Amino acid sequence: RVSDIKALDRGLSDIDHPIAISISYMWDLPKLRNGNSALKFIANGWSLSGLIQHRSGDSLTAYMASDNSFTGLGQDRAQQDFSKPAYSSDANNAGYCPAGKACVNWFNNAAFSVPANTGPGTGFGNVVKGSLRGPGQSVWHAAMARSFHVFGETSVQFRAEYFNVLNHTLLNNPSVSNPVSSSTTFGTITSAGDPRIAQFALKYVF
Repeated sequence: RVSDIKALDRGLSDIDHPIAISISYMWDLPKLRNGNSALKFIANGWSLSGLIQHRSGDSLTAYMASDNSFTGLGQDRAQQDFSKPAYSSDANNAGYCPAGKACVNWFNNAAFSVPANTGPGTGFGNVVKGSLRGPGQSVWHAAMARSFHVFGETSVQFRAEYFNVLNHTLLNNPSVSNPVSSSTTFGTITSAGDPRIAQFALKYVF
């Protein structure tokens, strides 16, 4: 029934994040007042800035990759066994990751299956929209800068910028499609965001 599909669509938004923290800062480092003039030239005038962000994972929905209900709507969901943990970390790393591959088990494959189609009004599955969570992310971007006076009101600014300065692994979302027993992808994560990246820049201000 179409009403069954509509009931499964009453859930969290795709962009729902219960926790979202963003902290930015800028700090002009204290100046050396005494000491060697060359040392003061090198050490003075620096500033630090950065952005620290943390958010919970995306809301996810486990889908079928086929028209299991024979309705032609293409909205069939996986069948979840709520007596088993949904996440691999709660089920001793259970999952579909092939041996020797760069892969992370996120969902417990034993908790999801193809919904049984026993006639009209069946085969829709029972996973509600947005009822699952992907991996959260914590990242710190940082920069340091120094301006050198040239003449008049002109200056040259040097900047060193680091994205993901702590080089945290930023896991992408797992595959949420087709939890069949022969699958080697459902519930697994096989990619991640950018590692630490550094870039340097010179800017002439006039």
